[in-house]
Amino acid sequence: IGDLNARSQLLTGDNSTNRRGVLLEKLLEEHNLTNIRSEKPQFTTRSAAGKGITDYFIVSDSLVNNVSTFQVFEQLSLGGSDHRPMKLCLDIRNNSSKFKSFNRLNIRKFVNKETQEAFSLALKQNLPDILKLLNETKSNMNLDSQAKVDEMWSIIKEWIASEAATHVGYKRFKSYTSEFFWTPELIEESSKIESLTLEAQNLQDNSNSNDNDVTDAYRKLRDANEAFRDRLYNRRVEVFHSIVTDLAQPQNNGSFMRMVRSVKKRKLKEHCQLDHKNINQHMDYFKSTFGSAPMGNFVEEVNFDDTIDELVVVNENLLSDVVNLNDDNE
Repeated sequence: IGDLNARSQLLTGDNSTNRRGVLLEKLLEEHNLTNIRSEKPQFTTRSAAGKGITDYFIVSDSLVNNVSTFQVFEQLSLGGSDHRPMKLCLDIRNNSSKFKSFNRLNIRKFVNKETQEAFSLALKQNLPDILKLLNETKSNMNLDSQAKVDEMWSIIKEWIASEAATHVGYKRFKSYTSEFFWTPELIEESSKIESLTLEAQNLQDNSNSNDNDVTDAYRKLRDANEAFRDRLYNRRVEVFHSIVTDLAQPQNNGSFMRMVRSVKKRKLKEHCQLDHKNINQHMDYFKSTFGSAPMGNFVEEVNFDDTIDELVVVNENLLSDVVNLNDDNE
């Protein structure tokens, strides 16, 4: 993806070809690459001086059939740019990647004595059912030792987490969406700019229009965009102040301090810095955190067999008959 300032009639259907366009044609041919374009030329740059196609979506030949959508938004200038926004969608499905979504329990509510007692009582009421499930898992001959431990741990986690969610709930965060940012005044002004953009482009495409009319239309558009950018800046400052004010509330002290510590660690480089040469050693942790193993080529293979054998020995001790689940949960 890029603004290459290359114009090529062959690649884009542009009105002319320049030296960069010739070089790009040769480059794509030598490296089995294809520029994505529409059947009818869509101009990606417009100004009072003229129009052209200098922005490119270039993909390997093997991905051409995966392109589902290509579009140039010729009527949008995005705040006064002489380039037009473009959209490319690739239909590439990979169902192997599943990522976890995380919810944070509002554990501050456990400060309340009544909440603690209600939570404890709920756990005790469900304890017999949980012990029954644990014993059934322990005696399941179809599972090996590691699978039993994993299943039993899942039962315990789900039991505690579900009761905690019932009694303290999850933390709620104020989300600042695009709907929050755009005020009615900004939306109205944005629509006005779209109209001015369309008017200028129609004059430019009309063979009966003279150069002075086109220049004047783009001057009006430029002035409107400059004023609009100023209002966008003021709105961004306003939203930023609102976010900072919310962050200063007492209930957000924890989040604020975590942000400060994180910034300090990055500045002092005291945070975790993984050695990319040994990144395979962290694969299991990555998988448990994000739900799937990292994708890509690894520098070297890591043999986890020895580690797994050690875990199985420990887990067999946990599953031995000596363990009394009733005593552990009292």
